[in-house]
Amino acid sequence: MSDTMLNAVIRMPYDMAMSSELSRLQFYNRAQSLLDTCAADKARIAELENLARLASDSIVQLSEALTTPSDTVTAANDRGEYEAIADMIDAALAQQGKEGET
Repeated sequence: MSDTMLNAVIRMPYDMAMSSELSRLQFYNRAQSLLDTCAADKARIAELENLARLASDSIVQLSEALTTPSDTVTAANDRGEYEAIADMIDAALAQQGKEGET
């Protein structure tokens, strides 16, 4: 249901919303739909926050690894590990984008 229609039903005057069994049922169903949407939005926000935290932590770790003196082999291994993490983050964000479009 469109946001406009959902708003119209939820903001319907009380007398109109509760005037008949049909209007009460419609109001109830739209309210449940709105609650489901809110729950899904909260879950998506939590997922995106987790991805953002992971990305931030990875950037900090990468920055520290690249600025800390170390032998060449260790630095190359660290860069490879962080590139793999960055690829995982990119893939997760791309997947989230695709899910958000549906």
